[in-house]
Amino acid sequence: MANKMPVQTILGDRIESGDYRDALPVNYYVVAREVRGSSGYLINQPGLKKLGDTTGVDRGGFYSAKFEIHFRIAGTDLLSIASDGSTTVLGEIPGSLQVRMAESFNNFAVLANGLLFYWNPTDGFRQITDPNLGDPVDFCWIKGVLFFTDGENLYHTTLLDEEVINPLDFATSEISPDPTVSVNRTKENQVIVGDTHTFSYFYFSGGENFAFTPIDGRSVKSGVISPQAIAELEGQWFYIGGRDEESLFVYQAYGTDHPKISTREIDKILASYSTEELQTASIESRAQDGYYFLHINLPNDTLMFNYTIAKLLGSGLAWTRLKTSENTDDGWRGINGIFDKNVNMWVYGDRFAPQVGTLDNTISTLYEEKTEFIFYTPFISLEGMSINQAMIKTIPGFSPGKATVAMSLTYDGETYGKEWWAEYSEKNKRDLRFSPNRLGNVDDYVSFKFRTVTDSLLNFGSLVIDYG
Repeated sequence: MANKMPVQTILGDRIESGDYRDALPVNYYVVAREVRGSSGYLINQPGLKKLGDTTGVDRGGFYSAKFEIHFRIAGTDLLSIASDGSTTVLGEIPGSLQVRMAESFNNFAVLANGLLFYWNPTDGFRQITDPNLGDPVDFCWIKGVLFFTDGENLYHTTLLDEEVINPLDFATSEISPDPTVSVNRTKENQVIVGDTHTFSYFYFSGGENFAFTPIDGRSVKSGVISPQAIAELEGQWFYIGGRDEESLFVYQAYGTDHPKISTREIDKILASYSTEELQTASIESRAQDGYYFLHINLPNDTLMFNYTIAKLLGSGLAWTRLKTSENTDDGWRGINGIFDKNVNMWVYGDRFAPQVGTLDNTISTLYEEKTEFIFYTPFISLEGMSINQAMIKTIPGFSPGKATVAMSLTYDGETYGKEWWAEYSEKNKRDLRFSPNRLGNVDDYVSFKFRTVTDSLLNFGSLVIDYG
């Protein structure tokens, strides 16, 4: 007698080094919607379409509402990016690491290698050389001043002149002696100050000398690893860091409660890097089509957190791995995405090449190169049964040509058998069904892996197994 079993394909299982691990989807993310018997489905990460060439590997992007300019640091050049992708060099920014950027009512500002640079149309590009500047590691704009930390002190420019720092306008976070590495303006117009093991908040009190006062009762015993490892999304702050004598995790700063949002699988990926390597990690946020995402850029990996899905279905279903090539596991090439209002699109720099591209949800390619997409199923108990058919619910007919997907099976969670290739989409062929037949007997448990290298748009719902 034949039986049918629906299986959600949102998160799979695998075994590595004698341990059960999550098999994260690759280049897919989850959309929550009740459709065709599924509570959600997988859709491909949007592709990148080339906007223009730059002069180096990307180190940061910023859209200035004040000047209506898309600024970008590529190599050692400060560039403005026009809507047609053409660039203008505005100045030279030393170094090779990610930079920090902010804007005031008067200037666009860049912090790199402990040096501060301003640009505006009247005064052009220049370095700020006030002797009290020191060697800042992070800054933000708040209440008419630029607010800095040099790893130990907190200080700011004067209200009368943002190129001047008064030697009396200095303080410390005071909560603990651990180094201060991050300062950011919150939606409440306060400064969230991140030390390596603590967070504290300051408000503008306008007093003499240092014009900010710590907020009692808002300190948190958890910290951030580096200036660029924290980002704001939907009014909340997310960061890589942790508490004293703990491993590094991904946290959400929610008032005085900082819950951990990284799963065990994400924690294991973070643990594969040294603390020094994670100093170069960065977090960036994106909101698109009603969904909110974090991109976590690690030295060799890109992890995407779907904040919308985390709120609806839990963090366990919210994580994705993004990658660029079929042949390597290098992270996604897009980095430092900003919403450029001049083109009304998200624009990303490139981790590997001197170019910028627009995020385009009508394609799945990266600069016209096909991308690999993978997802896995959980372990399914079919002891002694034979699989007659496995059918994945898709939306066919939207590929530029014939598109195929490979399916393989594992019985131990480590090794996969031969791939079966089958057509799952063809342009304008709406009645196509992806349903491989006669897949054989299962002694105990089985899990499925689905893989494709394609330029097609992808959508996969639940897996229905016919067995008996």
